[in-house]
Amino acid sequence: MNRATALGVSLATALVPTLAASAAVVGLAAPAHADAAAPVLSWEISPRFDDHLSTHTLSDGASEDEDGVVSFPLVAADLDPATGAGTLTYDGSVKGAFAMMGTEYYSVTLADPVVSVAEDGSGSLTAVVSAANAASQQGEAAATDPARVLVTTFADAAWTPTSGLSTLQATPDWAGVLPTGSPAALALGLSDTQPVDGQSFAPEFLAQLTPGVRAHFYASGSGSDATKQPAAFAAEAAGPQVAVSTSSATPDALVLDVDGSGFTGVTNPGDDGVYVGLAPAGGLPDTDSQEDQDAFAAAAWVPAAQMTDGTIDVTL
Repeated sequence: MNRATALGVSLATALVPTLAASAAVVGLAAPAHADAAAPVLSWEISPRFDDHLSTHTLSDGASEDEDGVVSFPLVAADLDPATGAGTLTYDGSVKGAFAMMGTEYYSVTLADPVVSVAEDGSGSLTAVVSAANAASQQGEAAATDPARVLVTTFADAAWTPTSGLSTLQATPDWAGVLPTGSPAALALGLSDTQPVDGQSFAPEFLAQLTPGVRAHFYASGSGSDATKQPAAFAAEAAGPQVAVSTSSATPDALVLDVDGSGFTGVTNPGDDGVYVGLAPAGGLPDTDSQEDQDAFAAAAWVPAAQMTDGTIDVTL
């Protein structure tokens, strides 16, 4: 047995039901507290966006912490519980602007991000993007109309259970995204030596920006190039959900109904379903030895073959 996570479901009997995926008992188990944190997409965009486009305007539920990480609230999740593949749709908007002495010189807005991930951990992040820049010695004023475009791609993303949520963590692609001097790069007005080492946000994102703003999102050969790389992100979705009800309770016996959804029958090779256990509150008993199984007042195994769409229905 590798690991298991206790469910934070309080019972009047001071017992807590606990679940974990078996046969290696590797679990996606999640608190069912009503006050659990709502899922969000947490993303700084890039250090350059945070530190240079530093005048941030947030709307539609987006928020920002002291480190410049923007949180976009989840509005929909369409995920395959068996593979982790699917789509996460978030709300909220952040406008990053460079402003000085009351004048806004240029800005970029990202709204309503959508994260899509495949079974192999590769995927994409899109958003509704717009940009603007004021007239300057470099050119006339310009602006783009909001449109959904590919912002960045990623590979090797991984799901982890965290505090009642399932979190997809990934570092967006950077090097080699837009080949140096390629037709796509030249069409964006870049020189034949840019982006350096192909380091760039997605070319579709650059195309949605005004020419006066693009250089902040690809390696142009400047001293600030290291800050332009897209930041790692964490995309949260609700973890497995559990509802517990008491069928009967006497001085000699307690009968509980446990209903769950969002579970995975096979997490690692050799796994087969989930175990449902009832144990004293205060933490999951050690599941690494057979002797410690006596700490469970009751337990039941639900084989993967009996799980329909990741659901369980157990009586303890």
